[in-house]
Amino acid sequence: MFAKVILLVVASQACLVSSDTPGIRQTAAGIFQIAPMAAAVFTHKCENNNFGAGCTECQKGSVCLGTENAADVDCTLTPATPYCNKDQCSAVPLEGCEANAPVGTFICTAEGSFPDPKQCGNYHYCEKANAAADLYSCPSGNVYNAVTGLCKKNSSAADCVVIKCPSASGYGSYGTNKTLYAYCRYAGTPAVLTQTIVFKCAPNSAFDGSTCVYQCSKEGKFENTVNMSTYYECSISGGKWVATLTNCPTNKKFDPTKQVCVTPN
Repeated sequence: MFAKVILLVVASQACLVSSDTPGIRQTAAGIFQIAPMAAAVFTHKCENNNFGAGCTECQKGSVCLGTENAADVDCTLTPATPYCNKDQCSAVPLEGCEANAPVGTFICTAEGSFPDPKQCGNYHYCEKANAAADLYSCPSGNVYNAVTGLCKKNSSAADCVVIKCPSASGYGSYGTNKTLYAYCRYAGTPAVLTQTIVFKCAPNSAFDGSTCVYQCSKEGKFENTVNMSTYYECSISGGKWVATLTNCPTNKKFDPTKQVCVTPN
């Protein structure tokens, strides 16, 4: 069954610092090359009043509800898990779906600017999730500034930040930044790093080493600005804040004013 997920959204950028400068857009010629590989095969269908969840496309699935209309699931609405794999939304594409992302290029998980995983003097701009990214290079002596989304002067070694991947497939960190992280994917024996997919946590969320956790400051229900068909419930348990991501009923969206899920007009 499609699990509840912590969603991602483009982090709000701070006001520009006067010393920050935009990078230089690089030519895309020869960069975007689609991988030659077999297409994924999908067999999940909602028919004969059956039940269960499954993938119907590389980034979409459905939940069969017997005699009720099937519930469609669009994984691209959850940038942290934009692919459908093993009957649920996942950060890892199903084998044969990797062609959705150009080989050797940056994979857009949301709109906005993102640091290059390996080169601190480069960054990428995405118009939307799954779009082809534009590569920008900072001027000489500058590095990417995740706060402003532009370039700043490289004043010390600590200013040059790249993604630090684990030794096996899993999540990597971006320095001390808690709003950016990456899924690092390895393949082969010995293991070789094949993909580093960078994500941003939603506003008021922070990466805890494995997922983005909503930072509660008071009890109540709060909107999820990326996917309004879900909302956060904040409560105190054991003296600590607990944030639970809750799904609205099918075809309904959360209304922060009414504090309930309603049918959109």
